[in-house]
Amino acid sequence: MINHLFTLVILTFFLGPAGQLYYHNTHTKESTYVRPLPAFPVPPPVQQAVPAKKEKPALKVLIPNTDWLRITTNKGNVFYTHKARKESFWAVPDEIKDAVAALEINERDARKREEEENAKGATNLAEEERDREIERIKAEVQDAVKRKAEEDVPLTEVVVSKKARVEEASDDEEGEDEDESDEEALSDAAVRARLARVYVPEAERDYLHLNLYNVHQRVAQQFRRGRVFLCGDAAHVNNPIGGLGLNSGIHEAWHLARLLNGGGDLDDYERVRRPLNIEYVQEQTIANKKRLEERDPLTREKRFDELRRMADDPVKHKAFLMRAALLEGARRLE
Repeated sequence: MINHLFTLVILTFFLGPAGQLYYHNTHTKESTYVRPLPAFPVPPPVQQAVPAKKEKPALKVLIPNTDWLRITTNKGNVFYTHKARKESFWAVPDEIKDAVAALEINERDARKREEEENAKGATNLAEEERDREIERIKAEVQDAVKRKAEEDVPLTEVVVSKKARVEEASDDEEGEDEDESDEEALSDAAVRARLARVYVPEAERDYLHLNLYNVHQRVAQQFRRGRVFLCGDAAHVNNPIGGLGLNSGIHEAWHLARLLNGGGDLDDYERVRRPLNIEYVQEQTIANKKRLEERDPLTREKRFDELRRMADDPVKHKAFLMRAALLEGARRLE
């Protein structure tokens, strides 16, 4: 006979003070509870006391016509002391109130003059920097023109320019080739004669292509209609002497971009740009072409003298650049 011994084990679980779960055996009285270590408080770090900065005189100013000193400390406090009597006061003594007030006025005026001189100096530096930049650009342009003139460029295309078509042109604008037809202008004899006038050697007067270029001087009646805006050659055409057509086109694009980005009333575009083109661009380009076509030696030499004097005068030279860059007219109309 086999006896089987069964042992009943009863485990009970509990929650400890800290909320942890543990078990207790009621038969063996054993437990899984582990007493937690006590948490000892960590004292805060002791900060070293920073010794207070000793207050002492930092700036001494003699009050005019008195034996008193105004002393400013290193902490920004002000007191007054008498050199002979060895007396000091935090408030202004009655006997020197007028003298202190006069001193403060003089100091305020001196600070104002210094600020004005500093502002003037900054303006002068900016103008000098701008003038140096103008001189640098002028030197670069002159150097580029010189290098271009020295280059041996083969003649592959001849552009035959005819008289500008200008509405209401005067009689004195009639040129010697007024009655020349397009066929005559493109003839071999006429082309070689033109090349001879610009001192192209006879052996180098061969060409590969001819193109007839008609010069126009026109301005659109409107630069804006509803949502459509005209810029550059779409708004105006003129002879290319001076590059004013391209320059004005850049100004127009910049102006329109600024307005479209919320920089003002869109109607200002036509109000500013069209009069500027009529009053300066067209007028100046026509005048440039007339000067180029001038045949009288005395008149040409007079114009060259004017250009030389302008180049030698920084004020006139700068004014010319402002006009040529269309900055002067834009500022006037805006």
